Amino acid sequence: MSLLLDALNKADQERKRNEATPGINSNHGHAGDHNTRTLSITVIAAALIGFVILLAAIYWLGQHSSAAAPVATAAKSSTASLANQAQNTAQTFHNKPSTAAASAPENSVQETITPEDDVASLYAQNAQTPEPVAPAPVTETVATNNNGNTGVQALIPTSITQFANLPDLHDLPSQILVRIPSLNYSEHNYNNVGGSVKINGEIKHANDQLASGLVIDKILEDGMILHLDNYSFKMRALNSWVNM
Repeated sequence: MSLLLDALNKADQERKRNEATPGINSNHGHAGDHNTRTLSITVIAAALIGFVILLAAIYWLGQHSSAAAPVATAAKSSTASLANQAQNTAQTFHNKPSTAAASAPENSVQETITPEDDVASLYAQNAQTPEPVAPAPVTETVATNNNGNTGVQALIPTSITQFANLPDLHDLPSQILVRIPSLNYSEHNYNNVGGSVKINGEIKHANDQLASGLVIDKILEDGMILHLDNYSFKMRALNSWVNM
């Protein structure tokens, strides 16, 4: 009898152990839902903390930029003020006359002549019309006749060397030379009545005109005297002139 009771007790204990162990049909949903809810709360809390930190950083940067802007503006204004002071000082020093220049009398100031002024003055001198040169005057000599009487006898020049005060054709200023045409001096004949010359194929005598304003004054032994608009000069015999 006791053996039968022992067997029943063992079977009952075995049945209780089997019921306590979860099976396929046991309900497992409560533990999983709890873990998922805990994880979601953690993620949301971390996102909120990150967002708060981002807002704090943006605010701090905005405050820092606002504080730096007045400093930069003040530095820029200070630099501009220093530059203006330096410019005003330099201008004042430049405009202020020196003591030596202020004390010097006005009459002692000499005008500085630059090389450009020298060149301009040379051009101005060349541009001026040269003054006409008068022919050499007829010289006079004292002669004694057979009766012992003395008198003044005029000496008529016969050579261009006697006209030392007249320039040669090739020595004329450029503004005169450009007005003289080419002259082909091919013949020269001198006699007591004046003689003749052959210029550009034409026979010419004293007082004849070679070109507009160009006139023969005298024909001498070794050349002739001409004038162009009252400006006299000499030309050696058979020396042609080519106007380039």
